[in-house]
Amino acid sequence: MKIYVNKYIDEIIQNHIINKEEKISNAKHALVRAYLETEHHGLGTFTITDMPFPNDMRAFLHELNAAGITEMNLCDKSTDLMSSLHFLLLDGWAVKEPFAHLNPHHGLQGLRMTKTS
Repeated sequence: MKIYVNKYIDEIIQNHIINKEEKISNAKHALVRAYLETEHHGLGTFTITDMPFPNDMRAFLHELNAAGITEMNLCDKSTDLMSSLHFLLLDGWAVKEPFAHLNPHHGLQGLRMTKTS
């Protein structure tokens, strides 16, 4: 049983990946990847471990909004993290608190973020 469920992302998976109705955009691919990783880690909050490239960020932020995501864990460790954080802050996201999910198999650390506008 899934802990975190998002109908919008489930529809993307059904339409673009299972039914292969049309090619999936990089932004939707990043959204689906984060959704599946959230499930893999057994988390109840949408969690991103690998943000998209800067040229896909505006479309990715649009997809986050379309999915109705208003809280997430940002656990990206890439060298472009600061750029991603700037995009999120400009889109109305705010850092809520530090986040850590530690277990023997895979630990995550990052920031819990909320959509403020």
